[in-house]
Amino acid sequence: MGAIEKEYGLLMYSIEEKEITIDWLEVSKLRCGYGTMLLNEIKVIAKELNLPISLYSFPLNNKLSESELRVFYNKNGFTQNPKDSDENYLIYA
Repeated sequence: MGAIEKEYGLLMYSIEEKEITIDWLEVSKLRCGYGTMLLNEIKVIAKELNLPISLYSFPLNNKLSESELRVFYNKNGFTQNPKDSDENYLIYA
């Protein structure tokens, strides 16, 4: 498991054979660009390894609703995996 740790947040990820999975993303303050900055760093890693990124989107600590979180990930280029039935499994390719 890898981690991108900054004073403003933490992104934990796993590198599998065919994809990078975001296991955890948490920031100290919402709507400041911190989550986007962490996602941009994992996108650089994914590009270097030529791998897609996947995640299962669910809110932590009730800071955001499911729909707000989905909007955040969509804004950052993630789309719903067509094989997912509950609309929470997202990919960035």
